[in-house]
This record gives sequence, C-alpha cells and structure tokens, in this order.
Amino acid sequence: GFRDRGYSAFCAAKGGLAVLLKQHATELAPNGITVNGVAPGAVRTHKNDKALEDAATFQRATADVPLGRLATPADVAGA
Repeated sequence: GFRDRGYSAFCAAKGGLAVLLKQHATELAPNGITVNGVAPGAVRTHKNDKALEDAATFQRATADVPLGRLATPADVAGA
C-alpha cells in the first residue's frame, strides 16, 4: 500500500490486473499460450520530473529500489 490518501483506485486497478493475468494464464495454458505481465514500480516521466527535483521526494521514491533509481520509459517500453 501507499501512504497518504488517494491511492485506493490505483491499488485496486493494479490488484485487479494481477488477478486478471493469473486468470488468463489459467484459461489459456491448455492451448499452449503463456501470459506475461509487466508491472513496473515508479517510472520517471515528464509528469513527475518536477516533483522529483526535490531531493527528499526523490529519496522517498527510490528508498526501496535496489538500483537506487527509478525506471525510465525505455526500461519498460520493450516489454
């Protein structure tokens, strides 16, 4: 979960997608079809660049990321 308010819809959507992927995998497996999902965490985009200029905000955003940086659109675009 995320601290603060306003993330309920986001979390519900992410959770729903995770279950949908599992269900698709179950339904399509008998046909030899595999299902994959890409669910990156925070991605640095133009939308959040200004907020991430603040050192404290950047620190909070990357605190639990092993690489110490946010993903970029290029990191996930190929998937």
